[in-house]
Amino acid sequence: MTIVDYKTDKVNLEKLKSKSEHYIPQLKFYTYAVSRNYKEVDKIDVELIFIKHPDNAIKYSFEKEEIKRFGEEINRKVRLIREKQFAKNLNHCSSCHFSLNGRCVFQS
Repeated sequence: MTIVDYKTDKVNLEKLKSKSEHYIPQLKFYTYAVSRNYKEVDKIDVELIFIKHPDNAIKYSFEKEEIKRFGEEINRKVRLIREKQFAKNLNHCSSCHFSLNGRCVFQS
């Protein structure tokens, strides 16, 4: 089974691989969601295609056990969020849509 994800990022050809690594958690989430409906699948391939470079797809493969572990991590994080047990991550505030002059508007 293969999932194809198209990206509209404006990225240079030489930076495709490093940019694609930014999307690995998202791709793993896709594989986890698909695996819940297709339990018989042992491996899910993912192709990341940047529309500026459609002939240079970046390919990943995720085995059933890795997908299962990622699902367990998702469930753990959801539980912690519901229990309000998580630390603020302020590392991305400077590029967040909800920042004001690079500072988190929710920061106390």
